Amino acid sequence: MRGVLIGRYPAFDDGLIGTYTSFIKARLRYHLVESYLQISSASLRKISRSTEAARLAVYLALALRRYGAIYWLSRYEANRYIRALATWPTLAGIVAEIDGQMSDELSATVFNRAVYNYLTTPGCGLLETADPILARNAIASLGRDQFMVRASDLARWRSGELDSTEPVFDLHDLAHQLTSCLDPSLYANKYMPGLACLPAHLRRLVTSPHISDDRAIPFSDGTVFTEFLNGLFVQGGAETDDTLVVGKLAGSLA
Repeated sequence: MRGVLIGRYPAFDDGLIGTYTSFIKARLRYHLVESYLQISSASLRKISRSTEAARLAVYLALALRRYGAIYWLSRYEANRYIRALATWPTLAGIVAEIDGQMSDELSATVFNRAVYNYLTTPGCGLLETADPILARNAIASLGRDQFMVRASDLARWRSGELDSTEPVFDLHDLAHQLTSCLDPSLYANKYMPGLACLPAHLRRLVTSPHISDDRAIPFSDGTVFTEFLNGLFVQGGAETDDTLVVGKLAGSLA
């Protein structure tokens, strides 16, 4: 589908998309490994600090696990690393050892810490805003390395919530960081000032509170995306021709 989009929308340049995707993934990969090393057992910490292959093994053991609704490992990476594992027995053995002692709870804590460390990397701008403007634990992208979060969320993260064994963040927010890197004037988050001025009942249509339980608001932004559009994209993904995918989705939405 990306081939259909490139050229139709400003700044959707294949080379830039690849560059910024690699940049974002490399930074989070570094923080994932470092966060794992901080909380893993002494024996695994010794293994993981030994070689670059071991650090890659830590990353793979984490990226192969689902965090919330998302797998951080892309199809492209999976294909690349499958070949590496097949020809690199040492790497495969370390991945198996680490994965054998990994749990969903541990990986969630590692991701929680890593995403927070990503946001607070020296040189990044992290702005705080009033609670009604952003959804709980949401990350708004204002441009390259420029983020906005709730002030109350930041306080909770710093007081220990990151050690939760449940996912705190939505990794999809980092996809918005990618598009805001391409052109902040076009794709960075723009609705904050206007959203604060809306009546509460209209603001909730955008912030989508209670999306994960039976109190979710029908036809709110988050509900439509999660319950409706995701299903349509899964159906469209069965097509191999990009033009047919776009046409099928447009027909379904109509």
